[in-house]
Amino acid sequence: LKKAAEELYATLVPVMEHYATENVAALSCFDLNLTSWLEFLKDTDCFDDDKNSSGFFTTEHAQRVFVQCNVEVAADTSNNDAGRRTAIAKLAKANADDSFCRYEFIEAVLRVVDAKYDVGDSPPPGTTREDHLLDCVRRFKDEHLSKLPKDALEEVDDFRKRHLYFESVDKVLWRHDRLLKEIYKTYADLNMHAGRSSFPFESFLKFLQGCSIYAGAEAHVTARRAFVLGRTRFVDNIDARFKELTYVSFLEALCRFVWREVQVPSQKALEEVGEGELTNFYEKLHRESTTGDAIRAIERLRRLLAPDRDASLARKLELVLPYALQCFSISCGGDFVTKLHTVKMNHGVLSEAQKARWLGKSVKLTRAACEHVLALDEFKALAHATDKKDMLAEMVELAEVGGKGVW
Repeated sequence: LKKAAEELYATLVPVMEHYATENVAALSCFDLNLTSWLEFLKDTDCFDDDKNSSGFFTTEHAQRVFVQCNVEVAADTSNNDAGRRTAIAKLAKANADDSFCRYEFIEAVLRVVDAKYDVGDSPPPGTTREDHLLDCVRRFKDEHLSKLPKDALEEVDDFRKRHLYFESVDKVLWRHDRLLKEIYKTYADLNMHAGRSSFPFESFLKFLQGCSIYAGAEAHVTARRAFVLGRTRFVDNIDARFKELTYVSFLEALCRFVWREVQVPSQKALEEVGEGELTNFYEKLHRESTTGDAIRAIERLRRLLAPDRDASLARKLELVLPYALQCFSISCGGDFVTKLHTVKMNHGVLSEAQKARWLGKSVKLTRAACEHVLALDEFKALAHATDKKDMLAEMVELAEVGGKGVW
C-alpha cells in the first residue's frame, strides 16, 4: 500500500489542490468536500452503473468511501502515553469531519482502485500481491487520471520557472516592497494566535478587495488557487503554518493572482488615452465614455479595454501594483489604520492632485467601472436594435393586410 500511495502521490497532490480551490462553496481551500470528491470521480470517468461490469462503481459507493475515510480515531483515554493522546487530539482538531485532508484523499483513491480492479482478489498466477496492486494503480492512472482537465495537473513550479523567477519581476516587486511588507505585517498582526502573527486566506482576500482587482466568482477561485499554490508545501497538514502565507509566499500569491486574473491594456491604448497610470487611464476612459454617442463609446471601449495578451508578468506588475496600492489607499480613506498599526499610504502612492480628486469621493477608477459602462451601452444598443426589429415586423404585418404608406 505504501508503494501504491507513492506511485499516486505526485499526481494526486496537484489534483487535490485543484478541486479544493475550484469549489467556492467549500469553507476551506485546502480540504476536499463531498461535492468536490464526486466531481473528481466524474471527471475521471470512475462511475460505472453496470452491475455486471468488473468496474461497477456508483455514487453510493463513492459516498461510502467518503464516510469511511473521514472516520477519525478518538484518543484512547486508557492509554498511558500522554504524548500519543495529545498528538491524536491535535490531529482530530485540525482535520475537518466533513472533508478530506491530503492523506484521506490518497486513501480514498486507493479504495476506488480496489473497487474498480478487485485488488482484494488473489493476484494472477506468477504475480505477487504487491506487483498486482502496483499494476492496478498504473492502470487507474492510464485509464482514469489521464482524463483529468489540464489545470488539475498543473505543476506548482511551472509558473515560477516560466514567469516569476526573473530579475525584471524582482525589480518591480522591490520598488513596492516597503508598502507591501507593512500591509502584510498589519494584516498578520490582526490575526494573532498564541502570540504569533498569521496571514490566512481571509486576509489575502480582504487585501485583494481593497485593491479593486478582485470581482466575481471566477476571481474568488483564482484567489483561492493563488493562495494555495503560492505557499510552501508542508508534509505535516496539522502544522498551523500549513494554511498561512509568509511574506515571500504572499508576494508569490499576489503575482499568481495578477497573472491569471488581472487584465491590462496595451501600451498603444495607454498612449491613445494619454495616460501612463491605470487609475488615470480608467478614470479618463470612464468619463469620456459616459458622454456622447453610445455606439462610438462601445467601439472605443472594446478597443481600448482589449487585454494585452503578450504582456509579461513584469509588465503586468509594473502597471497593476501602483494601481492596486492607489485603490487600496482610496478604500482606506488615505492611510491603512488599525488598532495596532498605521501604514502611511499617501506618501509616494497618490499625488496631491489625486488626493484632492479621489479621497473621500465617489470615483470611477477601475476596469470594472469601464466594463460596466460597456455592458450598459451594449444592452442599450441591443434594446434599440430589438425595438427597430419589432417596428419592422409591425410594418410588414400592416403591408400584408393592405396597410397604406408602409414603405
